[in-house]
Amino acid sequence: MNVDIPPRSSERGREPPKGGFAFEGMKIRTNVYVDGFNLYYGAAKYTPYKWVNLAELCLQVLPGLEIFRIRYFTALVKPLPADPHTRLRQEIYIRALETLPNLTVHYGHYLQSTVSMRLAAPRPGGPRFAEVDSCCFIELALQSVGKNDADRENDLWFLKELLNAASDEEIEVLTSTLSIAECSHAKGDVSDEVKSLFKRFLTSGRYVFLVQDTVLVAEKARNLRWVHSLSFGGADSIHLASAMEMKCDEFLTWDNKPHTSATELNDLALSVRFPRDTHCLPDRYRQQQLTDAIVNPSPQTESIESETQASTSELRPDEAET
Repeated sequence: MNVDIPPRSSERGREPPKGGFAFEGMKIRTNVYVDGFNLYYGAAKYTPYKWVNLAELCLQVLPGLEIFRIRYFTALVKPLPADPHTRLRQEIYIRALETLPNLTVHYGHYLQSTVSMRLAAPRPGGPRFAEVDSCCFIELALQSVGKNDADRENDLWFLKELLNAASDEEIEVLTSTLSIAECSHAKGDVSDEVKSLFKRFLTSGRYVFLVQDTVLVAEKARNLRWVHSLSFGGADSIHLASAMEMKCDEFLTWDNKPHTSATELNDLALSVRFPRDTHCLPDRYRQQQLTDAIVNPSPQTESIESETQASTSELRPDEAET
């Protein structure tokens, strides 16, 4: 005779063990790693518990474990005008943590940046957005050392005027943070002049807005192949996805692959153009006289490393003399 007996958990396995994690009475020796910024901004900032004792916290949230070592990772913040004492409070808290016998503090570097996105409903006549591929900045660097392709002089003129317009805040020029890594040399040239140009355009904050390679951007890059059957290399996919994520009006490049797929990318609301064909450059800049000042500034008017005031006079000596 067959009898169906329903399964039933044992008395021992019906409930979790009391007292936390343990194996036959042995406590597990445990190291705890704490990300100070995530702890503060993710859990403590808007609570009265900012001066938390991390050793006691570990005992409370990890009962039954032997807390052998606590490693606390942080970076010293920069005092802000709105809160000049933030660094002092942080240092006092760190000194308190260092009194814990099993805790060590490990310092990194604090990076601060302004994150912006396009307006969901931009005003009519507002600034336009152009994403620029890294190859364009490399060609500018080649021009600065007299090694650029002569056929691209017209494109370079338009590219420099786009950067002038971006400096005047009349348009937005964007590129992926990936460009920083790609613009490490100009056909093997790593002279100080080339390095200075790359720094000034990509990381000075005057001309170009850097688009972060977020998970959303990476997924858009992946889906160019998965969803839209567009086969780009990893770097090209990231650049195109950055432009799509920021809803740029156009993507400027000399790279053949995006131009070959221009029709398909246009269906995804991204226009691929050569710099000479840009639609983002305001009319008044199209009348500007070609100048090399943007690529070869005089030492007296420009220094990447200094904190001098940025102005378009550094780009256009003819205006500086008026």
